[in-house]
Parts: sequence; structure tokens; C-alpha cells
Amino acid sequence: MARNRTIGKRMLVRLALVALFVTVAAPSPCWPAEIEINWDKVKQKGNAGANLGIFQPVGDGPFKTAITAETLTEIDYRTRHPALPPNPTPAQIAEAKKKRWDYTSLAANMFRANAKFGSVGNGLGAVHRNQTGKVITDVHIKLLNGNTFKNTSSGGNAFPTVTIGGGGATIDFEGGNIAAGEFLWSKMPEFPQGDAEGKLTDAPPPVKKKKEGKAAPKTGSTSSSGSYDADTGALDLAPSQIDFTIYRSGSSSHPDETLVGADVVIDTMIKIGPSGSVSGAYEFSDANIVISVTSDAFVQGSLTDVLLIPDSSVGGFDSVLQATLAWDYSVGGIRSPVLDDIYGPTQPGEDRLLLFRSNLLTETSGLTMDSPSSSGTLDLAVAQPDASGVPALSAWASIVMALLILVLGTRVVHRRRGRLSFNE
Repeated sequence: MARNRTIGKRMLVRLALVALFVTVAAPSPCWPAEIEINWDKVKQKGNAGANLGIFQPVGDGPFKTAITAETLTEIDYRTRHPALPPNPTPAQIAEAKKKRWDYTSLAANMFRANAKFGSVGNGLGAVHRNQTGKVITDVHIKLLNGNTFKNTSSGGNAFPTVTIGGGGATIDFEGGNIAAGEFLWSKMPEFPQGDAEGKLTDAPPPVKKKKEGKAAPKTGSTSSSGSYDADTGALDLAPSQIDFTIYRSGSSSHPDETLVGADVVIDTMIKIGPSGSVSGAYEFSDANIVISVTSDAFVQGSLTDVLLIPDSSVGGFDSVLQATLAWDYSVGGIRSPVLDDIYGPTQPGEDRLLLFRSNLLTETSGLTMDSPSSSGTLDLAVAQPDASGVPALSAWASIVMALLILVLGTRVVHRRRGRLSFNE
């Protein structure tokens, strides 16, 4: 029974991709050595009455070019399959195919692993409604029979970036913003079922501000600083030392603790621009972080989703630099009693964070001026959802996530859904 369910799920994924790429044809005898695939964004003329099911261009692009070639300004669902006379001739079939198109819906399972497909090669392609419930950003396609994509392939008004790779066998249409309920159009030549595979990519969830909890352990530096260069947008956090560790019990010291005094070094982060998800915040580039107890005992991690957020919830500071922290690998061995916290209860959606609080926004007049040195505090913590479902900082010392690895010996740490997994 379990095997049958597995086969059924796989079949659903394949059928979904069949719908996406209009794959109902028998193998074509004219599979071209190079193929051109075009995408575009289209709009429905109206949501009711006679306008329902009529699609128009959103601007100049492959869709407008294709329908203009057939002396059309729009296409109508009711005439998507032109009628043929009884016993049509090959010429009549070919002529009808020029104005034939199909309509499909895009389902959420198209974001999973690649599925194989083919194309019937309709003259006016196909319209696809985004029924995934997500924002579609990219389409990825790979040819499986040794042929290649033409560099004239276009993403139209849907995907501004088109990249051909893999010796011409792969093509990525990227940079889209196709919201749920909106419409895509695609056109490709006829080719056999199974000669290509593809999948969709959706937009990552927006980065959100985390709320800091009142009670929980944490570790970091009370004497940190950062500098900002307005010309380059470079934000540098100066090397600092961990000078406190607050345990779950509330104690601030332990005779076996080796973490205090460890050096913290963070790469330069570059301003990207205003955040699209947090009002008044700025996005910065990812960076590496290294925490060294000795030259032979250290951990390295990655800082992602970096935001500088206006925040005066902690007295004396006007902002917090927030970054998601993931440990990549470690070397050496460190003993620390805070390892016990690793084995404590976890909650869904937890995030390991780095927080740097300062007055950087005031001192730089909103990142428009240089700041040679902005004093602040550096915390390493874990954000967990509170009872209301809003993430709150449980603020354990997230550095201990790496310490477990070090006690067990040299390990390589892999990120998997925000949690740690260990491989020899």
C-alpha cells in the first residue's frame, strides 16, 4: 500500500508538469537540434461576462509578437481550438494549429523535484494560471536528449533574466514576480514526451523582525563596535571577545566554561537597499562568522537574511543588526556546560540569530554618512515563537550549537531546515 501511494505521488508530479508545459502530444518526428522557448506575462481582459477567458499582452514581448503574427490583438478561451472540417487535409490541420493554444493551471507540486515532459507545439502556446498559492520567481528546464536551447529564448515580461548553461542543455528563467492568481504564457516547439524536465521556484518568505524575550540564557560581547562607509555601503563589525554567558539557571559563571574570552570575527557586509518586508530597515549581504577559542579550536558559520532594523526597545540604542546564524563546520574540541542547552526542548520555526545593537542609524543619519566607530553589544541567541505565534528570542547561547560538534571531535556541520546534522 505504501509503495502504491509513493507511485501515485510521483505520477501526480509528472502529470502536473505535463499540464504546465502542455504535454499531450505523440513523439514528434521533427525534434530540432536547437529549440527556442519563450515565456511572458499576460492579463485577463476582465473577470466576468464576455471578457472572462480573454487574454491580452501586458506590453511588448513574445506573446504580443506571436498573436500579432496571426493578426490578433488578444486570444479567447472559447476559440482556443479552431474548428476543423470533416476529413481535414494536412494543410487545414497545419493552419488550425497556428492559432491553437491551451489553458492550464500551475499547482504547488511543481515546486518539487524535476519532472519529465514534452510539448505539442501549439502555434499560440499555452496560458497558465498560477494556482500554487505562492509567488513564482523562476522556471528551470533541462533537455535530456543532447540538444540545446537557442540564445533567442526569452522570458518576456515575466522573467527578466535568462541563463543558458550545461553546454546549452539547461535554461533558467529567473527574476519573476508572478503572484497567485496571475497568468503566464509559454510557447515551445513540438518535442517528444520525456525529452525534457523542469520545475518552478517560488519566492522565499520575507525576512521578519524577531522579538527579544525577557528570560533565557545568552552569550556574546558587551563591548562590541561597528563602522560604516557610506560610499561603499560597507558595514564592518570589529573583532570582539565573548565576555559573558548567562545560563538557563540564571547563573552567569561556571568553573568548566571555556567559551568566555573566545574571539569573534565577522566578514564585511554590504548594504543592498531598503527592506521590502520590514519598515525602515535595510538589507545587507551575507557574511561568514568565525569564533575561536584557540587557533586550533574554532567554529565557522554563515550569517544570512541580514537586516539593520530601527529598534529602541533596549535602552541606549536606536537599532539592531539581525542575522540568521547557521554553523557550517568546526575544528578542534571545546568543553562547555552550556552544551546541555542543546538537548533542551525545541519549537517549530526556531531561528539562531546574531544581534548587534548600536546607534548606527543616528550616527550615520540613516546610512547617508560615515561612522568610523559605533559602540554596541553583540549577542548570539535563538529566536522561538511565543504563545501568540510571533517569533520571540528564547536567547539561549546559540554558540553552543557548534560546541556539541567540537566535543564529539572534528565534524562537518550541514544546514538542514535550520537544524544541525552531523556527518563523519
